[in-house]
Amino acid sequence: MTTRVRSPARGLAVILGAPLTAFAIGAAFVERLPLPLPVRFPIGAHAMLWTWVGLVLALPLCSSGARAWAWCGAAIAVAVSLVFGGET
Repeated sequence: MTTRVRSPARGLAVILGAPLTAFAIGAAFVERLPLPLPVRFPIGAHAMLWTWVGLVLALPLCSSGARAWAWCGAAIAVAVSLVFGGET
Protein backbone atom coordinates (compact mmCIF):
# COMPACT_ATOMS: atom_id res chain seq x y z
CA MET A 1 0.00 0.00 0.00
CA THR A 2 1.42 3.36 -0.99
CA THR A 3 0.98 6.52 0.99
CA ARG A 4 -0.11 9.67 -0.72
CA VAL A 5 2.26 12.59 -0.29
CA ARG A 6 0.45 15.77 0.72
CA SER A 7 1.54 18.85 -1.14
CA PRO A 8 1.82 22.10 0.82
CA ALA A 9 0.64 23.96 -2.29
CA ARG A 10 -2.64 22.09 -2.14
CA GLY A 11 -3.11 23.07 1.49
CA LEU A 12 -2.33 26.69 0.68
CA ALA A 13 -4.88 26.57 -2.13
CA VAL A 14 -7.49 25.47 0.41
CA ILE A 15 -6.48 28.05 3.03
CA LEU A 16 -5.84 31.04 0.74
CA GLY A 17 -7.35 30.26 -2.65
CA ALA A 18 -10.78 29.04 -1.55
CA PRO A 19 -11.82 32.21 0.32
CA LEU A 20 -10.45 34.49 -2.41
CA THR A 21 -12.26 32.52 -5.09
CA ALA A 22 -15.49 32.45 -3.10
CA PHE A 23 -15.32 36.20 -2.52
CA ALA A 24 -14.76 36.86 -6.23
CA ILE A 25 -17.73 34.68 -7.18
CA GLY A 26 -19.96 36.33 -4.57
CA ALA A 27 -18.95 39.78 -5.84
CA ALA A 28 -19.76 38.70 -9.39
CA PHE A 29 -23.24 37.63 -8.29
CA VAL A 30 -23.82 40.94 -6.50
CA GLU A 31 -22.55 42.92 -9.48
CA ARG A 32 -24.26 41.09 -12.35
CA LEU A 33 -27.66 39.87 -11.16
CA PRO A 34 -30.46 42.00 -12.67
CA LEU A 35 -32.19 42.49 -9.33
CA PRO A 36 -32.36 45.32 -6.79
CA LEU A 37 -29.37 45.56 -4.44
CA PRO A 38 -31.29 44.43 -1.32
CA VAL A 39 -32.01 41.17 -3.15
CA ARG A 40 -28.63 40.75 -4.87
CA PHE A 41 -26.53 41.12 -1.71
CA PRO A 42 -27.99 38.12 0.21
CA ILE A 43 -27.80 35.99 -2.94
CA GLY A 44 -24.15 36.94 -3.42
CA ALA A 45 -23.38 36.30 0.25
CA HIS A 46 -24.96 32.84 0.12
CA ALA A 47 -23.17 32.07 -3.14
CA MET A 48 -19.89 33.06 -1.50
CA LEU A 49 -20.53 30.87 1.56
CA TRP A 50 -21.47 27.74 -0.35
CA THR A 51 -18.72 28.22 -2.93
CA TRP A 52 -16.22 28.46 -0.09
CA VAL A 53 -17.54 25.26 1.50
CA GLY A 54 -17.49 23.46 -1.84
CA LEU A 55 -13.93 24.53 -2.60
CA VAL A 56 -12.70 23.57 0.86
CA LEU A 57 -14.12 20.10 0.30
CA ALA A 58 -13.06 19.72 -3.36
CA LEU A 59 -9.58 21.28 -3.55
CA PRO A 60 -7.87 18.66 -1.35
CA LEU A 61 -9.03 16.03 -3.84
CA CYS A 62 -7.01 17.59 -6.68
CA SER A 63 -4.04 15.52 -7.77
CA SER A 64 -1.54 18.35 -7.26
CA GLY A 65 -1.23 21.79 -5.75
CA ALA A 66 -0.80 23.30 -9.20
CA ARG A 67 -4.11 21.83 -10.32
CA ALA A 68 -5.86 23.16 -7.20
CA TRP A 69 -4.45 26.65 -7.81
CA ALA A 70 -5.44 26.38 -11.49
CA TRP A 71 -9.06 25.74 -10.51
CA CYS A 72 -8.98 28.75 -8.17
CA GLY A 73 -7.32 30.94 -10.79
CA ALA A 74 -9.76 29.99 -13.52
CA ALA A 75 -12.78 30.71 -11.32
CA ILE A 76 -11.30 34.04 -10.16
CA ALA A 77 -10.54 35.04 -13.76
CA VAL A 78 -14.13 34.40 -14.82
CA ALA A 79 -15.55 36.22 -11.79
CA VAL A 80 -13.27 39.24 -12.22
CA SER A 81 -14.09 39.45 -15.92
CA LEU A 82 -17.79 39.49 -15.01
CA VAL A 83 -17.31 42.20 -12.38
CA PHE A 84 -15.06 44.48 -14.44
CA GLY A 85 -16.15 43.41 -17.92
CA GLY A 86 -18.26 46.44 -18.68
CA GLU A 87 -21.97 46.88 -19.13
CA THR A 88 -24.11 44.23 -20.78
